[in-house]
This record gives sequence, C-alpha cells and structure tokens, in this order.
Amino acid sequence: IDIENTENTHLINNTIIYNCNYTNPTKFNYGIKAKNTPNMIIRNNKLNATVPLKTVNWALSGSIDADYVAGVAIENCTSVNFIGNTLNVIGDRRAGDYPTLDAFIIANSVNAVIEDNIINENDIVTAENQYSYIYGIDVYSCDNIHINNNTVNMNGNRSGGHIEGGNGTGAAYCIQLSGNHSNVIVSNNKLTTKNQGPNLGIYSQNYHATSYLKIYGNTIDVSGKAGSDPWSLVSGIEVQDTEAEISGNTITVNNTAGYHANYCAYGISYSQATAGNHYYNIHNNNVTVVNGDWAVYILNGSTGFVTFNDLEARGITTKYGDNAVYAPSLFVGGNC
Repeated sequence: IDIENTENTHLINNTIIYNCNYTNPTKFNYGIKAKNTPNMIIRNNKLNATVPLKTVNWALSGSIDADYVAGVAIENCTSVNFIGNTLNVIGDRRAGDYPTLDAFIIANSVNAVIEDNIINENDIVTAENQYSYIYGIDVYSCDNIHINNNTVNMNGNRSGGHIEGGNGTGAAYCIQLSGNHSNVIVSNNKLTTKNQGPNLGIYSQNYHATSYLKIYGNTIDVSGKAGSDPWSLVSGIEVQDTEAEISGNTITVNNTAGYHANYCAYGISYSQATAGNHYYNIHNNNVTVVNGDWAVYILNGSTGFVTFNDLEARGITTKYGDNAVYAPSLFVGGNC
C-alpha cells in the first residue's frame, strides 16, 4: 500500500500479506509506505511480511529511501497515528555487506503517536557467526513523538551478530532513535530482544544533532554477546543524547558471552562517545545485569544524577546499589 501526497488518509482493519521471493538488492520492498501525508491514521491492521535483508544506502541516511526494505515506512508526515497494528516481519534472504531490515521506520515527521502495536521481527536466514542489523521501531529526526505501550519482540537468537577479535558486529534493537529530536517519549513498552552479538533494547543518539527524550515505565529484556570494544555493547538502554530522563524502567540484561572484566555489558549506559554535552537524570529504575560489573555506566564528562535505583550487577562478584554504578562525573546516591 503506497500513500503519498494526500491528506487525512485512514488505513484501518486491513490484513496485508507481502512476500518477496528474491533478493533484488537495489529495489524497494515496503509493506506499507506513507510519504508527505498529514493527518494520517493507520490503525488495527495486520501485516505479515517475508522479505530479504538488504544493505542500507548510506548516501541517503536519514530518509526512508536509505532503507530498501521495511514492513512499514513513513516520512515527512505531520500528525501520524500508528495504533493497534500487528507487524510480523521475517527476513528470509540477505543481500549486501550490511544486511538490514526494519519492521517500522519513521523519518522527518512531527507529532506522531506509535501506540498499542505488536511487532515481531525474526531473522531466519543469517547463520551463526554471521551478522545482520534488524530494528523494530527505527526513528530519524522526529519531534513530538510518543512511543507507548508497544510490544516488540526481536529474534535473532541463533544469528544476528558475532564477536570476533573483540570487535562486535550486528544488532537486534527494539527501538532506535537518531537525532535531532525533541519532545520524544518512550514509555510503557515491553521490549524483548535476543541475538548472538552486540544488542540493545533502546538506542538513542545525537550523532546528527541535539536530542532530548524521556524513557519511562518500560520492561526491557536483552540477551547478546558483549566484548571488550565499546562497539561490542550489550545494554538495556544506550543513550548518547544531549539530555535524557530515564525512570521507572525494569531492565534485565544477559551477556551470553560470559563474564570478563573488560566486557561492555550494562543495564543503562552512555558508553560510545559522541560530541556535545550530555545530561542524564536516571532514577527509580530496577536493573539486573548478568555477567557484567555495572548496572549503570556513564562516560566521564557527562553531568546529571543517578539516584534511587534498585541495581544489581553480577560480575565476578555481585554489586548492588551505588557500587554497581560507574558515573564519575554524575551525582550518585540513594541506590540500593
């Protein structure tokens, strides 16, 4: 379904089956595409898509045109309501050096609500010790966007990434956000992801420009293999943002590579350095990390607070509370 250059479009109560049976690496495959369409409602639809993973066209980064394949792709739309939909997206073929698949991607849009959706994404083609990049909800340069009460299941459990020589490749991120963005809320979602390499539940960054968001009330379960390089990261939430408030989340992280003192396995982190100022208010979260030393890890030079969290990091010994926090330039206190 292709929705472009129209207004007040409603797409409601449809069942869509979309299969692509060849890799066609430079052709587009979208189950639903919407572009330049204000006041759009996409509600209570079911999409079953079986498609190939394809390399991203980095020259067009920040536009949906960079991604040749997605379950749903939305760009340059104002007042978007994507509510109560079910997306079952399977990657069964792969093409190119960086095989990538998005279940849902939205770019350059304002005033969007992504709510009450069920997203299941499964990479069934990537073999063990190969890598792929799969994303449940992928957001680029969107203001006033609320991602609420969605269930996202990412399954690259036997595939999807690997650790080689300490440098990890691959991803199976439930939610990815790339700035610039402001007034972004990620709340009350249930996020589960498993793969064989670096992995994150929520990833937000200010690489393109400033980024401001709140993350609260989410339940996040992440499994993956960490390594000693910062890019070999397994974390519940990695925030490389200008300003982020993170509260009331329940996070479980399992580093399936096993414990090593240098492995990058955290519950809440800013561990991959980006430019600009970074302020964090991290409070009232419940975090457990298996095979890692730090429940919260924030690079030196940031500012803010880590307070009143319930923290457990099961490394060579188990650390609790303030002792499970590495944040040398933030105020740390009241954690148990």
